[in-house]
Amino acid sequence: MGKVYEFGARRVREHLGGIYEFLEKRELENLQELERNTAPAGSDNGGKRAEQQEPMSEGKRSYQEQKAWNRKVRKLEQDVKKAEEKVERLEKKITEMESRLATPEGAADMELLQEYLETKAKLDRALNLWERLALELEETNR
Repeated sequence: MGKVYEFGARRVREHLGGIYEFLEKRELENLQELERNTAPAGSDNGGKRAEQQEPMSEGKRSYQEQKAWNRKVRKLEQDVKKAEEKVERLEKKITEMESRLATPEGAADMELLQEYLETKAKLDRALNLWERLALELEETNR
């Protein structure tokens, strides 16, 4: 676990966690915003408020982009996991059906055969979805 040290008001404060946790805890978007909020009252900013002084900084954009990227990765990971679970369920069901179809009674059961074929088609679609999601996750993590 990282630590962040805050210097100001003749004190040093230690905060556990990384810089993003520190900024989030302080409800700040970037370090420049922290500097503006802690600047002495007589500092020279031309009488402008901090948010009017300059456009959105590169640090703020990258922090917001990082948060969005993290959300996207988590969602993709969840989607891949759900797709994997669905593939496993369908594969198990197909294995059970194949065992039943191997018996003389099962081989003559047209409803079972139709359900088997439909389940195989569902498995193909689930595998395609899993493959697409896994590829998207891999590309996102590059």
